[in-house]
Amino acid sequence: MTSENGIHVGKPPQFDGNNYDYWKVRMTSYLKALSRKLWRVINDGYVILDVKNLTPVDEENDLLNAQGVNVLFSALDVSEFNRVKGLTNANEIWKKLMEIHEGTSSVKEAKLYVLKGKFSEFAMKKEESVPEMFNRLNDIVNDLKSLGFDVPDEDFSHKFLRCLPERYDTIVTLLVRSNLKTTTPTQVLGEVLTHDM
Repeated sequence: MTSENGIHVGKPPQFDGNNYDYWKVRMTSYLKALSRKLWRVINDGYVILDVKNLTPVDEENDLLNAQGVNVLFSALDVSEFNRVKGLTNANEIWKKLMEIHEGTSSVKEAKLYVLKGKFSEFAMKKEESVPEMFNRLNDIVNDLKSLGFDVPDEDFSHKFLRCLPERYDTIVTLLVRSNLKTTTPTQVLGEVLTHDM
C-alpha cells in the first residue's frame, strides 16, 4: 500500500488472534504511516450530521472509513475476520477487536491491578542475569502502558536499581545521585553493565 505522500508502506501486519498487543502497536504505526486522517477516522470515529446533504469533509471521512475497513479486513485471518465481518465502520471494527482481545473496561482494570502488583512486588530472580531482569521488568512496564497506565522512565529506573544485588550498591548510589529524570532506563542498564565489566 502507498501512503498519502506516495510512500510505499507495504502490506498491513497480519493478525491471527495471537499476540494482539504486538499486532496493535504495529497496526497503529502502519495506519499512521498510511495517513494521519485515516488513523483518526479509525481510532476516533467520525459523525455525519446530515446523510442526505454530505459536506466535502463528510465525503472524505466516508472514503477514509471505507479505506480503513479495507485495511483492517485485509490484516485479519479468517477466524478474526468472522468476528467483525458484520461491521461496516472502521472505528467499530477497531474497538471490537480491542474489546475481544483486551477485554471490557472492567477486565482491563483487573489486568491493570494485577500488573501494578507485579510491578510493585518485582524482584530479581536467583539465576537471572541483569539484562534478563531488565527485560522482564520492561515487559511489565510495556503491558502497563498498553493498558493506558504510564510508568515514567525515572520510576522504571528506580525499580530496576532497587532490584539489583548488593554488589551493585556503588553504581546504584552514583546513578541515584545523578539526575535519573534525564536518563532513560536503557542508559541506566548500560551504566550497570559497563560497571559489571
